[in-house]
Amino acid sequence: MLLAGKAIQVIPFSNTTVKTVFIYVGHLVTMLPSFIASGAPPLVSSTWFPPNERTTATAIGTLAGIFGAALAFFIGPSMMPKTFNNSWNSNLNLTSNEIRLIEAGLRDYFYLQTGLAALLFGCVVVYFPSRPPLPPSIAALTRKATEIGYVEGFKLLIRNQSYWILVFVLAASFGIYFGWTSVLDLAVQPFNISAKTSGWLGTGGSLAGIISGIIIAR
Repeated sequence: MLLAGKAIQVIPFSNTTVKTVFIYVGHLVTMLPSFIASGAPPLVSSTWFPPNERTTATAIGTLAGIFGAALAFFIGPSMMPKTFNNSWNSNLNLTSNEIRLIEAGLRDYFYLQTGLAALLFGCVVVYFPSRPPLPPSIAALTRKATEIGYVEGFKLLIRNQSYWILVFVLAASFGIYFGWTSVLDLAVQPFNISAKTSGWLGTGGSLAGIISGIIIAR
């Protein structure tokens, strides 16, 4: 679905409105499987790693997505042309040449993302084992006998008050954090901070969280 969503975004259309709609549709398709990537690290770590390594493995797997977001902070502004004045209090009057440069930058950005998604998809198709040849621990060997199904697990979570407290804390913190960082370049424009500099600010903040998270997990 990640590859399909990115492929939708690079479909060539001459009509700008139709192209914009397909970019949003592609983004929607891309984000649909994101909950799988968020929930996969604990399962992967318990399947592939012994108990003394699982917390670290889970942290690395969980923070890998944040690392991708950190890269996006400066990759996007670096690939977009800066040929006009876009200060926060001015109206843009773009020339046809500037519009073409922006469209070319967006197109290259989407092509890069599609290429990375295609590379990862190819790796999955070629070789993606569900478990290691030998279980990493006795617990992993006997886990199948004690596992519960999705429906039973969902019912248990629905009745678990502690789970809902965690959901609220995570949703509130992530919502505020990602809602703010997604418009970081706009938020700092009144202070004469460029989009590229704000990108590096976002990258530095994300990397600090990633490194501290792995250290604490270890």
